[in-house]
Amino acid sequence: MRERDTMNSRLDRFKALFCAALIFGLAGCGGAQAKSSSGEETPTVERGEALIEAGRFDEAARLFEQLISKKPGEARLHYYLGLARKHAGRLEAALGSYEEAVKLEPGLIEARVNLGLLLVDLGRAAQAEEHLRKVLETQPERADSHFNYALALESSGQLDEALDQYQKAAHLDPTDPDVWLGMGDVAVRQGDPKKALEHYGRGLEIAPGDPSLLMRTAEIFIARGEKSRAAEALERAVASSEGSADLVASAGLLLAEIERDEAAEAAYKKAIDMNPEHPTAHILLANALARRGAFGEAAQHYERFLVLAPESQAAPQARRRLEVCRKKMAR
Repeated sequence: MRERDTMNSRLDRFKALFCAALIFGLAGCGGAQAKSSSGEETPTVERGEALIEAGRFDEAARLFEQLISKKPGEARLHYYLGLARKHAGRLEAALGSYEEAVKLEPGLIEARVNLGLLLVDLGRAAQAEEHLRKVLETQPERADSHFNYALALESSGQLDEALDQYQKAAHLDPTDPDVWLGMGDVAVRQGDPKKALEHYGRGLEIAPGDPSLLMRTAEIFIARGEKSRAAEALERAVASSEGSADLVASAGLLLAEIERDEAAEAAYKKAIDMNPEHPTAHILLANALARRGAFGEAAQHYERFLVLAPESQAAPQARRRLEVCRKKMAR
C-alpha cells in the first residue's frame, strides 16, 4: 500500500505494510470479541487490528497501550502501536514505538520498514538509510526493498544511487507505477524533464488514472507553457482521485495557476467533500469565490477555515478577507 501527501509540489511516496493480520498470519479482523466477566470487551490484538482497519487510530493506540502494559517485551505490540500512532498523526510517538519494536526484535522486518519510512517522512534520511539498507540486505529479492531504500537515498540527495535502486526495483517488478514515478522524480531533480516524462508515461501505461503521475506530468507541461495538456492531466487527476483531499486541492491550485478557474473551484469542492475539515481547501475555495464576487459563499469558507486553523500563518489574511466579504454583503 502506498501513501502520498501532495500539498507540496513534490509528492511523498511510501510503501507501507499496513494490515497486521496479513503480516503476522494472525486471525482476521472479524469474529466474536472476547468479553470480560463484566461484559466489556477484553483488549485483544484482533480488536486492535479491527480498529486500525476502521480508521479508529486513537482507540487502537489506547488498546495497544493496554496490551503493552501487560506484555511490555512483546515487539509486535509496539509495532502495532506505532502503526496506530502514525496514522493518528502522532509521528514522534510512532517513531518511539517502532524503535522499541526493533530494539526488542531486530529481525521484525515490518517494524524496521515502517521505522525507515517514517524517518524519511521526518527528514532524517541518514537514519532511514541505515534501517532500509538492512531490510534490503535481508530481502534483496523484493522490489519494495529496493524501492524503499531508493526513497531514503533520494531524500538525502544521492540521486544516482537512488536511480540505481529504482531501476533494480523496476527490473524485479516493472508493473509497479510508483517505481516509474520515483525514476521520473529523480530525472526532474537532475534537470531532465524529457526523461521524466518518459518515466511518468511508462507509469501511466500501467495505471492510466494514477493521480500522482498525472500531477507530475501536469507540472512539467505547466513549466513548458503547455496549458491545455496540463489542464487535461490535472482534470484527470481530480476525477480519478478517491482518497487524497490533499492531492485534489493541489490539483485545484495548479488549475487556478493556468487560469482554469471553474475547474479549480470544482477541485476545491471535491476536496472538501472528501474531507470537510481540510483547512487549505476551504481557504482556496473562499479565495476563488471572492474573486468572482460570490461573497456570501466565500465568507462561509473563510469562517470554516478560521475554525479549523485559527493560529495558522494564513489566518490573519483570512480574517481580513472575511471582513471585506462581510462589507460587500452589507451594501
